[in-house]
Amino acid sequence: MKQTSMYLNDYVRVYNKNGQPIDLNIVKSVSNNITHYPLKETYSMYGLKSNSDFSQLIGSTILQICIGTFQIQFNIDNDISICAENEVSLQCDLGDCVWQSGDSTIANSFTRLIDKQIIKYEILNESNLILYFSNGDKLELKDCSSHEAYTIVIGSQTYIV
Repeated sequence: MKQTSMYLNDYVRVYNKNGQPIDLNIVKSVSNNITHYPLKETYSMYGLKSNSDFSQLIGSTILQICIGTFQIQFNIDNDISICAENEVSLQCDLGDCVWQSGDSTIANSFTRLIDKQIIKYEILNESNLILYFSNGDKLELKDCSSHEAYTIVIGSQTYIV
């Protein structure tokens, strides 16, 4: 929802099946003053600012990679996760490979990142995120103009690109 005089940032409201606003923290109907969730404080939608601070990624380790037909997820220590639904490329000493939504055949190549530490990140054109790993590999998450490409969750902060 757009800004109002009472809520200066864009916000989201969630309703139950009876049309009553609910507090997501306790999942029950409550008064209006605690059912508005500001977007700009919690979410960044579609694109990355060139000055976005992802320093919490540095030193973090990939713990788990979940691979599906339409999604690849990277679960990282320090309460971080990355979920991609668009093109993700991996550059490594064995060559380059690209995972795309709908094609899970190449996904096994990405398992080489498990237990590897992120040593650096780079933001390209306020859309693509490149992660550099301790084994020399480079992972690039690519943006898409037609749909959400990937989501990064760091603690309580969510970035949707």
